[in-house]
Amino acid sequence: MTVEPNTHFSWRGRLFNLPYLFTGTHHFALVASDNGLSTDFEQSEDFSGILVWLFHLMGGSKDTEANFRRMNEALKQKAEQDAG
Repeated sequence: MTVEPNTHFSWRGRLFNLPYLFTGTHHFALVASDNGLSTDFEQSEDFSGILVWLFHLMGGSKDTEANFRRMNEALKQKAEQDAG
């Protein structure tokens, strides 16, 4: 896990703790907007290993993107609720 307070955090997950099979590194970044009045949230994931092709073949990329969108929307609602 990597943590940079107020700007970024990430973690890495591995299949069977073997880095060459399948590794996913998930990133969250908080970036001050250009106007300085809000914060933009960025989320990404990097995949590596010999089973990445199988993950994509099985539709894992689409599922991951859909899950990112759901989580981002829930986070947005919570942040706006707490700010209001």
